[in-house]
Amino acid sequence: MSLVAYAVRTTLWRALLGKTYAQERVYDSQVASIDELVRDQPAPFIIVVTDDETSDVSGHDYIGASRDLDVVIEIVLAIELRRLGGSFGGSIVEIEPAVIERLRSRFDAATKAIDDCDRAYRMGPGRRPSLLLYRLVCVDEDTTLWSMSDIGNLRAALNALTRVFGC
Repeated sequence: MSLVAYAVRTTLWRALLGKTYAQERVYDSQVASIDELVRDQPAPFIIVVTDDETSDVSGHDYIGASRDLDVVIEIVLAIELRRLGGSFGGSIVEIEPAVIERLRSRFDAATKAIDDCDRAYRMGPGRRPSLLLYRLVCVDEDTTLWSMSDIGNLRAALNALTRVFGC
């Protein structure tokens, strides 16, 4: 592990701590499995991990060398469930209405923010912000080949989500 990976991971961990729905449950490279963590504390949490790192160092130029560092942010939305007895030995899972309402409210706010962003950028150059978010998050598309207009529209969508989630 390099100092660069440690610095990036620690900075990201501090930036997320207390600023998301996970509150103080943000971990730096958690060692325990996610299943164990969910069983021990059924609440949302985030794990920040730095993965593969490569650098192109020539001579003694450690500072100016180009680096590739994979940063993984695992987001676990675990909630406590109560089991109610069901017919024929089965069980029914009941989620507290307050939790459902909070999730719906956050989802609605995020959806509205992205819709508003699409409307604001509908006449501008580049692809719609919602499409760019989809291509980035769901398809894992390489953004290095995107136009500057697309990068600007993606930035607008990410800023809109940041305002919703208060990061």
